[in-house]
Amino acid sequence: MELIQLNKNELKMLRDGRSDLKYMIDEVPPNHVLERSLNHYRDSIREAWSLPYFMKSNDQLIGSCGFKNPPNDGRVEIGYNVAFGHQGKGIATLAVNKLCQIAFESGLVEVVFASISSENFASINVVQKNGFIYKNIVVDSDAESLEYWELNNKISTLANT
Repeated sequence: MELIQLNKNELKMLRDGRSDLKYMIDEVPPNHVLERSLNHYRDSIREAWSLPYFMKSNDQLIGSCGFKNPPNDGRVEIGYNVAFGHQGKGIATLAVNKLCQIAFESGLVEVVFASISSENFASINVVQKNGFIYKNIVVDSDAESLEYWELNNKISTLANT
């Protein structure tokens, strides 16, 4: 598995279905992720924070991950997903680890966090394997109750993994 970041033109081509990269329709990457990324890029948010990263295997995109927004007060939220047929193989765990490394190495982030449905056991397992700590329940903009997990750079063991 390789983690790649597409540039603005490649992202537009993928969104418009004109890319040489193959991806699993209705699974990876979600259209709202592509649109949010392009909007962030249009708003002059740095590529590291605006353009998503993709999990690639044999010229096929099997997952996506990235930062939902640029860092704010030393904190940044991540999101990730893996195509159904590729789940349970440690792909998301590795991708989240790499995202956290990118965030912490930027010098702009002290805390990486994820908001996860309590029923999404696979996603909770991913953050646990990466050393995230459960903090509390939060309610998102859709009025959905989610578990709030965070990883603090000061206690992170990512440098040793």
